[in-house]
Amino acid sequence: MEGRITNWKNKMLSFAGRLQLIGSVLSALYIYWASVFILPKRVIAELEAKMRGFLWSQGSGAKGKAKVSWISVCLPKTEGGCPIVSFGNVISHKTTVGAGGRF
Repeated sequence: MEGRITNWKNKMLSFAGRLQLIGSVLSALYIYWASVFILPKRVIAELEAKMRGFLWSQGSGAKGKAKVSWISVCLPKTEGGCPIVSFGNVISHKTTVGAGGRF
């Protein structure tokens, strides 16, 4: 995942482009690996930190300052957020629904 992010940072993507890549590619990678393995919370926190860093980055290596909180970014679009799902919320929802529940 880190290799992909580094490659994308070199392409000077707009905020909307970075948002689209996070919402589609990086989230899909997480979903795939989470369906195969039980990921520790530490790994999930690191993945979200990399996604946050990529979203707010300003070029090939420059760190950017967050414009809004990550919690606000992960809100549904109808509530003013972006189409990004927080993995921590998915984990807590899975445990509260239970094995027999539906998403």
